[in-house]
Amino acid sequence: METYKKAKYCSAAIWVLGFFLLWELVALLLDKGLQDPMAYKKLPYFHQVILEFGNYGSNLVTQAGITLSRAGQGFFWGALAGIVLAVLMDLSGILKKVLMPYVLASQMIPIPGLAPVVFGLVKDIDLSRVVIAAYMTFFPVTISMMRGMSAIDPDSRALLRLCAANKIHEYGKLIFPASLPHLFTGLKLAAPMAVTASVLVDTLSAKDGIGYVLVLPILFGAIMIVLLQSKVIHAIFGLKELQLPLPSQVVEAFFQRLSDICTDMGITLLPAVLGLILGGLIGYGTALLAVRFPRGGYGSLILMTAINSIPVVALATVMNRWFDSALSAKTAVAVVLTMGIMTVNAFKGLCDLRPFALDLMRSYGAETRTVFWKLRLPASLPDVFTALKLGSTTAMMATIISEFFASETAGVGFMIKYSLRVGNQKAVGWAYIVAATILSLALYGAVCLLERHFLRWHVSIRKK
Repeated sequence: METYKKAKYCSAAIWVLGFFLLWELVALLLDKGLQDPMAYKKLPYFHQVILEFGNYGSNLVTQAGITLSRAGQGFFWGALAGIVLAVLMDLSGILKKVLMPYVLASQMIPIPGLAPVVFGLVKDIDLSRVVIAAYMTFFPVTISMMRGMSAIDPDSRALLRLCAANKIHEYGKLIFPASLPHLFTGLKLAAPMAVTASVLVDTLSAKDGIGYVLVLPILFGAIMIVLLQSKVIHAIFGLKELQLPLPSQVVEAFFQRLSDICTDMGITLLPAVLGLILGGLIGYGTALLAVRFPRGGYGSLILMTAINSIPVVALATVMNRWFDSALSAKTAVAVVLTMGIMTVNAFKGLCDLRPFALDLMRSYGAETRTVFWKLRLPASLPDVFTALKLGSTTAMMATIISEFFASETAGVGFMIKYSLRVGNQKAVGWAYIVAATILSLALYGAVCLLERHFLRWHVSIRKK
């Protein structure tokens, strides 16, 4: 066991060193080989980055501490909210039907559009950063926790109830322990999102820091629309129409620009879908490599996690310099941010086999290929679809934020940025936010339909 642990650590070190060496070689190729005049801006030498860190290390550490403290607070409260929300939706099917559409839709409001509203509510910029970090954190925790709860065999719950166990014992003895692996998967995915949210808000307004569909949900939404249209919410929180336009204004702007909005939605949807597919394939391949060669491939998991932690703001800027095509740049950002999600979930699914199942396959002399197709692949599918559902919202968000920095003057993200900057165009900006929500819900719904088709045998689908 000790030797195996040392081999894993050595593998991680080799993968990280190999990545930095590749970085240095590509920078050298751009600079000396291709003699690109923009080489330093596209990819500076790694040793130059280290030297700059030495020059500005003290200030960077200070600013990193400020950002990390806000991200940590947001991560804690967002994770707690995600766990509570998952438990409430598990306890009440009606509550799940009411809240799930809004949980999904909430993730599609771009942070640049959300930040002014949050600040208008809390009146404190530091608290705003914590709130937005929590907002980015709760979704992967909720989805992962719900996946763990739905995977529990109904017979196990029925057995506890037969023994007269109350809800506290049911959750303490069965549901929470069975959901912990999924919870920690969600936490691992949420941690870099919290940091990214904090960094993104820093770049927007900081002086410090690194810079479902039923009657009940419709009724709930209708009440909120009435409260907004009657300006009750504006009066309660002291908001102006420039900060939060009336629903009638947003609807009017949406239909007035319907043709343009549909065109921009198509421009945004394509790179998000391509990024989700390519990122999923790369992530699953990486997880498969780590399972097939545990000593040598383990380091790839750490590398993928590190790459997934890169803030989307920095990533979008770099990719726009690397690629001349806006489609390629946006797709690349979506790929990088989704492949880490798939890697973590797929690795868990490929390793989370029933007790003695692998030993049984080997006792029959099954080949590695047979073990994969008959055992590991079916076992990993539930986690793969969890990753795809998380990745669908992440890919869409990444694409929209990339359009904030792209040279192309088209797409939902660009129009949100442009419209929210113009004083009399705020309703148009929120119309495009509605369009982004529609896109994300459509992509998430497509993944859910595929899940119901391919996982008809799984307990989480059967009991529905």
